[in-house]
Amino acid sequence: MAKDQQQLLIASRYQCLGRQLLELQSSLDQTLKHMGEPTQDPKAYDRELDSLLVQAVQNINACRVGAQVRSPSRSTTPIVDVSTEPTQLKPGEPHYFHDPTWDSAEWGTLGSSKNRTTEYTVFPLPYSKAQALELIEHFRFETERFYPFIPLDCLASLAGSATDFITHTETEGWGDLLDIRNLDMLRLVLGCSTASKMNRETKVTSRITSIAFENLITKMNGHNIDAKDIAIATLLSIYHLQCDEIVLAWRKISIAAKMCQELSLYKSTIGEPLWVSKMFWCIYVLDKRLSFMSGFPFTINDEDIERNVPEYASKSVAILFTRLTIS
Repeated sequence: MAKDQQQLLIASRYQCLGRQLLELQSSLDQTLKHMGEPTQDPKAYDRELDSLLVQAVQNINACRVGAQVRSPSRSTTPIVDVSTEPTQLKPGEPHYFHDPTWDSAEWGTLGSSKNRTTEYTVFPLPYSKAQALELIEHFRFETERFYPFIPLDCLASLAGSATDFITHTETEGWGDLLDIRNLDMLRLVLGCSTASKMNRETKVTSRITSIAFENLITKMNGHNIDAKDIAIATLLSIYHLQCDEIVLAWRKISIAAKMCQELSLYKSTIGEPLWVSKMFWCIYVLDKRLSFMSGFPFTINDEDIERNVPEYASKSVAILFTRLTIS
């Protein structure tokens, strides 16, 4: 009886993978068809192409996840694919690369409509609760003084209750599961912290940050942006900076800076939460820093700023640097 149930489960997983492959084939066909069509509006053509490519990437990720088919009768001991993750761990160093969801039957259904929102790609976290909390505390110790806008307490609370299903709702807070961007922010903090510990990008950090970036691109193509989207773009820049990818970090902070200009945050943040003002000045500093490091131009020019650096009870390094820069 148990053997029959196992066979049915495996067959169900393969059927799900087959549906995912058909969806991937359809999205690739649509992309190729679009590329062969003439256009009189290059900008609209590029936007549509970007949307199709994002959909194709999402389908590829769903197929890769669905391909992780394992028999329930096998051992569920955590495994590491040494062929793709050749990291030599030091004695006593915690291991951050076990994905507990590889052993879960729910991976096989992530490509279905049941576990996907209409706008975003949702995947579980590749860390246990204890690992996530440890990484958040490492990030707090290493970088909180530089980036005081990141809601680490809310993210720590979120790490204890994150699941693989998020409803499509947008909220103002960072500590709930209603807004998928909260989970994206958590992913990015964990990715930054892991990259900081390992001093490089890893397969796991690359995967979770790419999910957050794809969700951000989807949001930018279809909805009005808000401060949360800017925060995610800023965290992407910080991640690339942690991985010593200066040009990519500059590109992401330029996106964040342009989004600030779109929302007129360089003029005023009245009516916004306090962290939004802190975030703007962190973006200002990162824009300057990464422009100097890469040799590329600033996105936010001093003459465009129509506000003063605010006073905070707890001055961060970014705020102090800003006061010195524009005083």
